[in-house]
Order: sequence, then C-alpha cells, then structure tokens
Amino acid sequence: MPLRDDDPTVIGGYVLEDRLGSGGMGVVYRARSASGRLVAIKLVHAQYRDDEEFRSRFRQEIAAVRRVSGAFTAAVVDADPEAARPWMATQYVPGPTLFDLVREEGPLDGERIRALALGLVEALRDIHRAGVVHRDLKPANVLMAEDGPRVIDFGISRAGDNLPLTVTGRVIGTPPFMSPEQLRSPRDVTAASDVFSLGSLLVYAASGHSPFKAESPYLAGYQVMFEAPKLDAVPEPLRTVTERCLDKNPTTRPDLTELHGLFLRSATSPTNGPRGTAPTPGTGAGTEAGTEAEAGTRTAPGPAPGPLDRPTDSGRTDSGRTGTTGTGAVRTATAARAETDRANTGQADAERPYPGRPDPDRRDPDRPDPDRTDAGRADDTTENDRLPDVRSVDGGPPGRPADGRPADGRPARERRPRLRVGRRLLLVGLGAALTVSALSAALLLPTGAEDGTTASGTGAAVDRRSASLPEGWRPWQTRLRADSGLPADYIPVNYDDTGCRTDGTDLYCGGTGFLVGKVDAATGATGWRYGQLPQTARPIGVRDGLVLVYTEPDSTQRRLVALDARTGKQRWSRPISASEAAPLFDGGVLTLAPDHYDVIAYDTAGKELWRTSEPAGINCVPSVLGDDPYELCWEGDDFLDTRPFTLVRLDPDDGTPRARSPLPEKSLALGVVDGRPLFLKAESTEEVYQAGYERPYDAFLRVDPDTGKVTRIPLKRALRGAATLVDGVVYFVRTSGSVTAVSAASGTVLWERTTDMENLSAPVVSAARDEIYFANRFGRLLALDSRTGAEVWRTDALDDPGDIATETPPRVLLVDDAIVATAGNMAFSVNPDEPMETGATVSTFGD
Repeated sequence: MPLRDDDPTVIGGYVLEDRLGSGGMGVVYRARSASGRLVAIKLVHAQYRDDEEFRSRFRQEIAAVRRVSGAFTAAVVDADPEAARPWMATQYVPGPTLFDLVREEGPLDGERIRALALGLVEALRDIHRAGVVHRDLKPANVLMAEDGPRVIDFGISRAGDNLPLTVTGRVIGTPPFMSPEQLRSPRDVTAASDVFSLGSLLVYAASGHSPFKAESPYLAGYQVMFEAPKLDAVPEPLRTVTERCLDKNPTTRPDLTELHGLFLRSATSPTNGPRGTAPTPGTGAGTEAGTEAEAGTRTAPGPAPGPLDRPTDSGRTDSGRTGTTGTGAVRTATAARAETDRANTGQADAERPYPGRPDPDRRDPDRPDPDRTDAGRADDTTENDRLPDVRSVDGGPPGRPADGRPADGRPARERRPRLRVGRRLLLVGLGAALTVSALSAALLLPTGAEDGTTASGTGAAVDRRSASLPEGWRPWQTRLRADSGLPADYIPVNYDDTGCRTDGTDLYCGGTGFLVGKVDAATGATGWRYGQLPQTARPIGVRDGLVLVYTEPDSTQRRLVALDARTGKQRWSRPISASEAAPLFDGGVLTLAPDHYDVIAYDTAGKELWRTSEPAGINCVPSVLGDDPYELCWEGDDFLDTRPFTLVRLDPDDGTPRARSPLPEKSLALGVVDGRPLFLKAESTEEVYQAGYERPYDAFLRVDPDTGKVTRIPLKRALRGAATLVDGVVYFVRTSGSVTAVSAASGTVLWERTTDMENLSAPVVSAARDEIYFANRFGRLLALDSRTGAEVWRTDALDDPGDIATETPPRVLLVDDAIVATAGNMAFSVNPDEPMETGATVSTFGD
C-alpha cells in the first residue's frame, strides 16, 4: 500500500517505498538501501518513544532476532533502538503471511500442512537452540516464502538469560494461539509453550481458524486453559500429532526432535481444502508483516465500555450526557463481560478490509474520505423485508405453535433449558490478566487553529462559559481501594467494575477491591460504606432515595439490594440471576429470576410488579431502552450473541409482550433516538480476534417500538470501536485512540479525530460547553470539541493510579460541569476550565 502523507520518507538512510502494514508495536515499511538492497523496516509508534520499558523490549527483540538469524527467520540488517523513534531493518522476504494465504486462498491440504509443520519445527529448533522462546507464534508471524516458512516478529520473545519485562497483571500474547501456561504464568514459559502454539497454528492452516475459536480474547483464553481443541479439519495422522502438541500439560507434549520424526513418518491424506499449490510471492514482509491485528493482536485493553449494564436510555442520566454504550445489550452476561473490555480489547486492525481479499480502493477506516459528503440515507427496504423472520406464522415468539402450546406438549418449565452460568467470574479474571498498556507521555497542550472535520491538531480558541461547579467544589482525589487485609486470592475476580453513580452532588461508588459507599462529589469526602469484603457489591443507580446495588457472595449468587441513600442501611433485597444485569426502567428495576425462567419487574419498594416468560425452548434476558422495558429472546441453549434474536417490547404496566422485532446475530443495542431503539448491525460475524477484537459495523438498525418494524440506515463504510450514543450522535472509540462521531439519524460521519491516547473510556458530553471528555486507565483526561473533534486540552496521568490501573476500565461522568473520573484505585475530580490545577489532596475511602 502507498505511503501516507505523515509517513517519513527516509529512515536510517533507507528510502521508504511502500507501507506493508501496521501492528501493535509499530509500522512496517518496505525500503531500499543506497546499494539497492530491499529491507523491511519496523518503526516504533510515536507514543512509545518515551516508554523506557518499551525500548527495553525493543532492544530485546533486536537481540533475539540477531541471536537466531538463520534459514528460518528474517535476519537483522540494521537497527537503532536509541533513535528518537526506534527502528529495525530486516531482510525483506517476499511472500504472504500464513494468515493472508489461508484467508485469501482457503485452508491448506494435508501435504502442505505436513510441509509447513516440518518447516516450523526446524525453525523452532533453530530458535530454541539460541536460548529463545518465541511466545507469539501465530499465522501473522509466519511468512510463506518460496523456500519454506520464516518465523518473524520477536517482539515478545524471551531469551533465557533475560529478565522478563512483563509485569504482574500484564500478559502479552495472542490468546487463540497462546499456551495455558503462558496465560497462567507468563514469566515461566518454556520451549514447550511454542510447541502448543505450533499445534494451534497447524489447526489454523487446516481450517482457517484457531482450535479455540471464540468471540473475544477472554473466551479464547478460557478455552485454551480448560476446553478441548477443535481438530475436525485436521487430517489423520497429522491430527494425532497435533493433538499431542495441544496437551494442556507442557511436560507431556512432544519435544521438537520427536515432532520432527512424527511429521516425517506421517502418511498424509487430503483435507477438504481446495488447494495444494505452492504459495505465490505476494506482499513482502519482514518484521511484522502488517497483518498482526487481523490474525489476533497482542491483547491490550480496549476502550472502556461505560456502565456494564444494558443501555437504559439515549443520554438521560444523572451524571452528565454519558449516553449509552453498546457493550453487550444483546448478550448474556457471561459473553458480555468476557467481551466488555473489548470487546471490544485489542489493537488497531491491519490496513486492509476483513473479511475477504485486500481491497486497494478501500480507505483506512481511521482516515477521512475527502470525497465523502454523506453516509447514505435510510434504506427504503427494512430489515423485516430482508432478514429472516424468527417469529412463527401466528406472529408469536419463536418456538410457539399456532395453538400456543409448547412444541413437544410438555409444560414449558419442564422442557426449558437452563442458561449456562458459572464461567463469568473466571472469564473476567482471565480478562484482567490478558491486558497490556502502552504508556505514553501526556502534557497539557495549548489550543490552536483547526481546520476541516478531521481533527489532527488542537482546537482553535473559542469562548466558553465558565464552568458551573457544585457548591464548595475543589479538586480532589480519593483512593477507593483500601487494603482489605485479605490475600489476593480471596478478592473476587469480578471486582473490575469500578465506577460511580450520581444523585445530585452525591456519588455512590463501588468496584475493584472496595465496598459500595457514598462520596461527596464536591470534596471527595467519603461517608457510609456497605458490605463486607470479599463480597462484591456494585451500584446500579439511584431512585426514590434508594441506592440499588448488586451483591454477589460468590459466583453462583447475586442479589438486588436497596440501600438508604442517606445512611447506607439495607432496606430490602431480592435474589436475581447470577448471570444477567438488572437495569432500571421508568417503573422500577428489571431482573431475570434466579432460575432463568421469568423476567421480573420490581418497584423501588421491592414489590414485584409483574413477571413474564416465554414458552419452552426460548431464552430471554432483560433489557431497558429509553426507560422502557424490553426482553431479548432467542431459541436454543446457546449464548445470545451466537444467533439471531428477537427484541420484544414489554408493557411497563403488566409485562405483556407487545411489538416483536427480529434482529441479526451480533447486533448491538445503543439506546434510543426520538423514542425508537437503535442497534448496530455487524458487517461480519466472524471471530473478532482476526480483526483486532473490534468488530466492524456497517449499518444502524432503527426499531419502531409500536409496530416492531426495523429500518436499516447504512453506513458508507464499516466502522469499528466501542460505540456510545449521546444526544443523537454515536461515538466510535477505538483502542488506538481514534474517535469517530456519526449521526444516528443518517449514518453521516460528522468528524474524526486521531489521538495518541490509547484505551479511552466511553465519552461524556457537556452540551452547554460543546465539549466531550474521556479518561484513560492511568487517569489522563482528554477534552475534544464536540462539534469538530478538535482537541481542547489534555492532562497528565495521575501520580499513582494503583497497581490495578492496567486491569480496570476507566469511567468519566459530570456533576454539574465538574468532571469526575475513576482510574485504577482512584476517583478524582477536575474543573474543565483549569484541568491541570494542582493542590488536590489525596484521601482514602472510609477515612
């Protein structure tokens, strides 16, 4: 692909000719030396230039590649790890990556898999003899050269005589191709870990997907550790050998010498793959091949999704215009929480469309199209006209015969499948481990001129009214997570839902390793606390003088508890499903019963208002859109996000099902615009780990709440990122820091902004000041002009956000105009007129 305007032209005396791609660490270019020699140059991303740990990792990568250079790698030609932006030049190897080859031409046949296996075994023997464990063997890191496979990208490899750079709680790798021990204890992996990854890679070559096919890194990691691999596509006898590579116990896997003999002796039989031809030289690559993100990037925390509950409205909250974030409104909690930190977790996807072949005419989704004038009108054809209707012939819910009886004649409760629960805490804990943050410097930037809708500099100075702050407000920081005195193993792993709810100038906070309690939004002073560690308790919202919270004594129980907002004393509690959220609606709170059969509504006094259920074979979970109660229903015992589903509007007075709207698989609820629910339609339902864990969406789906009619509003191009709806605008926030604002009414892109702040929170919008605010995991705040996307200001990180900062999604909200954010262990507040004002005293929750 051609160079961009902001790409350099020369690096270290090498003239750049082409951009090969971009991955988590940097950009890869094809370049030519003065003598005419072709090389591949990896240039580290600008945000890492001041990160000494990252420089150390890059030096270690250079040393590792030099150490193992041979017939099976791309040799280092030149490097400068001390440059302003470190770079490394390696031998240019023509040929596609295994990822590209399989994606574009289909799975390999048995003989080609055997030849690939032998080549990779020889490559790994060479690597291991040098005392290096690769730790990131995946399809994007294998070049299919004419003379055999080459293993590239040693960015997270480790030599035996090097100290590990991975710190506690930060694991680097690609979960679908990682070993169980790498997920469990990344400091202690041995050569056997690469053998496990080799087995996963061979399954990919035979089938086009990992043996641990999942929708998120967390679910993939769970499968790697606890579930059997899917090997159906691998032909015998290669399947038997591959199965041994994928043994969960590293001590019982075959070593490379034994593997070499097994693959040599294996008699092959063709797979169902369509081809057995030799790879054609294609896009050259060297160090990273430019497809890192498409084949599963190094896991990194995604944009924080805002509240984990299902969307409740289109922006009407007590905490400023925080909007609603599409984070799992159409998923069960097991799948939703596993994908919440994005699901949205991952890094910028490689610069070619997915799925399908490369499209040279398609622009990078993070760059504006100068010819774009509109993203298209709402389609005259509705989704009801073109999508499968999952209703039965009498208009009832799926699975109900015309006479209303269950299909098999048995009582509904006798036949109804139980929802699967129990993995949620483990998955969330695994999600906390599968994170890595790229630290970058931040400073307060002065405002300056900004032209066009694509913001790239700072915002032009504008007159904004002075901030209206709560009475007695001052800058403050409060450490929410105090030392519980309990061993780390006793703290529930789902304590990652740090966040606050507001009622006037009172905050009610709960989350990672601390109890639900009351905080003064003006001063940060803390009041009452509720609960007892290690019990989990998290706030849902405030209604009628009561703070509604979840409590979770263990992974199988959850209760809805109402606390007196003034004193913190418990008023009532009710058992609810351990796997589903309990969102607030206009009449009270909507829950799923502990037995998963009924959706139940309670008022704020704890009285049951009504309950509703569907026939046997239909599962439903509660959802609230625009203060109205809904349920999301689907057939079968699978998780909700694995199949199409039906949105059912419930009568708020008695729970009677009203309009039904069939929606496609992977649709994501955003909230309500002008009284009509709005969803995002997925462009692809393929595994998101091949696209940077950020699923592409190509249309809005607008639902008429009275008739159930679904209207499709196409987007001109697919957009990725965590999506949040605020005041009729959908903000797509990518893990790389780019923000795209889109009109929910027309699908038109209003503006785009590329920032260098990764892992941003869901936004909060100040309509009075025309500003939009974000926080990142280390407590940096970012303000953009909500009309143009131009940067207004940014702050430094907190001095000490705590050791859970890389694992905890940040949140941001408004109390009047005061910005209140949570990051790591800390809650803090700043004045948007003076965001860098110092002098905030640090207190501890409960002091």
